[in-house]
Amino acid sequence: MKTQHRRVKPQTDASRKTTQEENGLTSAVLDTVGALTVVLDREGRIVRFNKACQRTTGYSLAEVKGKYFWDLFLIPEEMEPVKGVFQQLRAGQFPNEYENHWVTRDGSRRLIAWSNSALADNRGTVEYIIGTGIDITERKRVEEEIEQRRQELEVLNEVSQAVTSTLDLQETLTIVTDHITQLLGVSAASVALCDEARSDLSFAAASGAGAQFILGRRLALGRGIAGWVAKNGDPLMVPDVTRDSRFFDEFDRDSGFTTNSILCVPLRTKGQTIGVIEVMNKGSGSFDHEDLRLLTSLAAPAAAAIENARLFDAEVRRRYEAETLREATAALASTLDLNQVLNSILTHLEQMIPYDSACVFLHEEGWLRAVAGKGFPDADQIIGCNYPADDALLDEIQRIVRPLILDDAQEDARYQSWGGIDYVRGWMGVPLVVRGEIIGYLSFHSRRVAAYGETEAALAQAFATQAAAAIQNARLYEQVRAGHERLKALSRRLVEVQEAERRYIARELHDEIGQLLTGLKLTLDMCARLPADEVAGNLDEARDVVNELITHGRELSLVLRPTMLDDLGLLHALLWHLERYTTQTGIQVNFNHIGLERRFASAVETAAYRIVQEALTNVARHANVNEVVVRLWAAQDMLGIQIEDHGAGFEPEIVLAANASSGLSGMQERAVLLGGHLTVESTPGSGTRLTAELPVGDSSEERGNEKQP
Repeated sequence: MKTQHRRVKPQTDASRKTTQEENGLTSAVLDTVGALTVVLDREGRIVRFNKACQRTTGYSLAEVKGKYFWDLFLIPEEMEPVKGVFQQLRAGQFPNEYENHWVTRDGSRRLIAWSNSALADNRGTVEYIIGTGIDITERKRVEEEIEQRRQELEVLNEVSQAVTSTLDLQETLTIVTDHITQLLGVSAASVALCDEARSDLSFAAASGAGAQFILGRRLALGRGIAGWVAKNGDPLMVPDVTRDSRFFDEFDRDSGFTTNSILCVPLRTKGQTIGVIEVMNKGSGSFDHEDLRLLTSLAAPAAAAIENARLFDAEVRRRYEAETLREATAALASTLDLNQVLNSILTHLEQMIPYDSACVFLHEEGWLRAVAGKGFPDADQIIGCNYPADDALLDEIQRIVRPLILDDAQEDARYQSWGGIDYVRGWMGVPLVVRGEIIGYLSFHSRRVAAYGETEAALAQAFATQAAAAIQNARLYEQVRAGHERLKALSRRLVEVQEAERRYIARELHDEIGQLLTGLKLTLDMCARLPADEVAGNLDEARDVVNELITHGRELSLVLRPTMLDDLGLLHALLWHLERYTTQTGIQVNFNHIGLERRFASAVETAAYRIVQEALTNVARHANVNEVVVRLWAAQDMLGIQIEDHGAGFEPEIVLAANASSGLSGMQERAVLLGGHLTVESTPGSGTRLTAELPVGDSSEERGNEKQP
């Protein structure tokens, strides 16, 4: 800043005129230059105020003339320093340069760089202060932005190099939090990643105070500052968390950490929010918009690096899972023995999804049967036991047909401890599905809270698909093998039945019809030797024998197959048989029927008749009752049959497994051959209920065709 001293001499008229001309010329010059020029008297009042000053401030000369410039233009925090400079100027001390802000009429601030000069009287006393200034507001802003951008680029480059130096996800996340903690000077920083399937955040990395506590914690989307940012996708700066209702203070209470302020930005890639970066408690002052801008700038490369690491990690995991599944599938396909299949399932599951214990349940006759397990303190309390199928958790799996996860089973009212295991915290149930039908479940148990996530669920479901097919194949093989055994038994029994039927027919022919024919022959022989007047009596006797023969022949025919079944249909045949059954056994039959007035296919009518006939025979032989109920009902596509008594009862599983009842097996085979099914419910001492359902099809296709045996 240059200082000029000019002495003021007494003026004459001529000199006064000259001075006025000079002043006019000076004003014209001042108004034409681009710089701001202001002239102050020694008290700081404005004397001259050129056009540039007027344009910059919005004030005219008339509005400011005679007023103290600090009252008009200075900001409070700069008033005292500027007054100090003014006093130095009055005292003859002239700084070369000085910068300060001026406030304009509209309230905006302009940064002015001033150079000052002074006019002194003949005694050397400063009479006027002349300030020439340049508005450097924009230049300063650009310089600051350039410097800030340079610093940010250095930081971004440093972070980018660090995070791209590895594809390990955990290492990438730790690099991000470590650098952010140092660059922003905060007490703590964390990265939380979104779990879309669970609609929450998982804190995957943290640096600074409380880092070990926050790792692995989960937070619902929308809850707390981090949850709000993740849900809305917008950054959030909270100078004082006690004044923001969104702040979630549970972590502070549990960890002892005190959060004062928070800055949180979303991690976004490909238009999706994949997580958040959250920093707490800036060391110097409060978070400002520059901190927000810097953290936002850091979030972009961090998000890209995190996404790359996640993709790489997912690819490595997929390869491992694919190889493990391949090995498991090969192992499952190598045997058709059900026990070996179940043991192989549990062994390979342990390699893919860590668990403390696991169990395989299969649906069996309305119950869930624990058919295999591993890791239980006392497996005998679980394996082989039946459990109710109407469990709330299993109902939910049945509804969604996909794995169900409980982060903490002890906190879920639906979870019921069973088999004496009370250590379960993390739990996952996986359906075993074959052709759209759930045949059972895999149950995983862990002592850790939140032990299972969507990754484990997807892997478990992929494995369960293979396991379900292997179980079904093994069960089908077992059924086929058992079917072959039953077929052999039935074949043997068929031969026995045929021989018994032949013996019965032979006995009837010999004992009844044979004797009657012998008697008839003797009677006729006697007629030939008798006088004519005695023949009539013997002929009447012969006629009675013939009638008896006809009756026995008809009864034998009805026993083998009632002709009315073909001529009149199922209902009439059953009415005849039930009446005859009551007459022969003394057992009263309560017969209820709906829809039997129409005809059915011959095979259906025959099977229904034989099932009722055989069931009633078993009642007469074994039930020891005086009454039995027979129910038949016909729907559009199904014929239902039920025979119920309240007699002795028996153990169906034992009888069927031992092939001890050819009657039961025969009824079952008849139902199965028509595409239907037959079930037997019985308990010793409580009676028996036999139920069969036969598909009826189109009766016109077989009506009149070959008669069924």
